[in-house]
Amino acid sequence: MSQEAPAWTLHRWVWGFIAALVLAVAVYAGLVWWSGAGEFAKVFGSIPITTLLAAAGLATGNFAVRFLRWHWLLGRLSAKLPPGRSLWIFLSGLAFTITPGKAGEAVKSVFCARLGVPVRTTLAVVWMERFYDLVSVIVLFSLGMVFLTDSLLWAAVPMWFTTTLLLWLVYAASGRALLLRLLPRWRDGIAAWFAELDRVRSWHVAALTLLISALGWLLEGVAFWLILDALSIPAGVAFAQAVYFAGTLAGVFFPGGLGGTEGMMTLLLAGTAGAARVGVAVLAIRLVTLWWATLLGLGCVVTLIADTGRQARQKKEIE
Repeated sequence: MSQEAPAWTLHRWVWGFIAALVLAVAVYAGLVWWSGAGEFAKVFGSIPITTLLAAAGLATGNFAVRFLRWHWLLGRLSAKLPPGRSLWIFLSGLAFTITPGKAGEAVKSVFCARLGVPVRTTLAVVWMERFYDLVSVIVLFSLGMVFLTDSLLWAAVPMWFTTTLLLWLVYAASGRALLLRLLPRWRDGIAAWFAELDRVRSWHVAALTLLISALGWLLEGVAFWLILDALSIPAGVAFAQAVYFAGTLAGVFFPGGLGGTEGMMTLLLAGTAGAARVGVAVLAIRLVTLWWATLLGLGCVVTLIADTGRQARQKKEIE
């Protein structure tokens, strides 16, 4: 992995973003059709604006918690960024939340590289963010299954298997050896990435990272409960959390969870209320989490690109 992140990767993520938007239109059009367009609009209009703002506020709290995790992990790897710029770069990654597995959040390495932070360092942090998000959601989902009438605990089995496989490939000597043999073209870069991960390889870091990750997801689960309550859908906080985490896991391998997340949430809520209220609840939580994150991130990406261009012009004028 070179010090400079290749510029073309940003363009590739932009095209992925556009493709995800097209998928989103199809998914939400199907959701509205299933719910009944007229009734859907009526029910959506009945949600108090204060509820949506409170839910968005909780989602924003999740972003804040995750930023603290990002900045702390960078510091553990000796990457000292000004807090303000670090926040801006972190938020820019939210623009690519709708990429599969949120892989597009690696765009943060592009902006960090321009500040002298090695790509291998930011990719190590992005890996830890994504991995511990996955583990925390699986743990919370597994715990929440006791609150569902029809237990879906079995659904966590493949996710635990995937987690174990990732742990072996990235942290076990035999797994690393296999990964390097499978990807000889990127051997040097992957080895450097492993070295960065080893610098923050401790139970203390793992436990704190997992705790922070779980706190962030819990905030979004509470946001979902607020929306269900506003729509008079009978659900306690624990049930709402379980449904939200189940939907999140169902969408792991889809761009932004599109299709998988909405489908699982709709399936689990189908027996609790009419189609319109269920459809509105699913769309509302996605608006205040996924799409609020995407909009916020896009604003930061545009600002960072404009700032980079302005600095380049100033440098050219000085020369």
